[in-house]
Amino acid sequence: MAKQEVLPLDVKSILSDDAKVFVAGVDIDGVLRGKLMDKDKFIGICENGFGANRGAVRLVALRWDIHDRPYPGGSYLSSDNSGFGDLIARPDLTTYRRLPWKDEEPFFLVDFFKAGGKRVEACPRGLLAAKMKEYQDLGFLPMCGAE
Repeated sequence: MAKQEVLPLDVKSILSDDAKVFVAGVDIDGVLRGKLMDKDKFIGICENGFGANRGAVRLVALRWDIHDRPYPGGSYLSSDNSGFGDLIARPDLTTYRRLPWKDEEPFFLVDFFKAGGKRVEACPRGLLAAKMKEYQDLGFLPMCGAE
């Protein structure tokens, strides 16, 4: 499937014939967790992201194991003692795809950020972005392949 980059100004036209958009983030174990969202709501959150408050996304994405059970004692990002602070889930418009197995439904990945704007590195995409930046700051261009 060919990758099609979408700029924020293009979102309305790209989704003009759609009613819903599927958005998903990668959890701490690398499992894709998502939801179906109304197109107009999605367009509204493209610039600033949407709040992922107490429990919902934070618990599922950053505290549950691959079998949907909470990690004992929590994780360094959230626990019964430290609570479940707010996160921002921001769509990465460069990840736009149509899902052929779901009637060509539009799909975007989201990245997780703390309320202050710092990327959450517990998400594999966040960790990779942080490591890529470290290498780039050293003057290197990381290149890799996945199996």
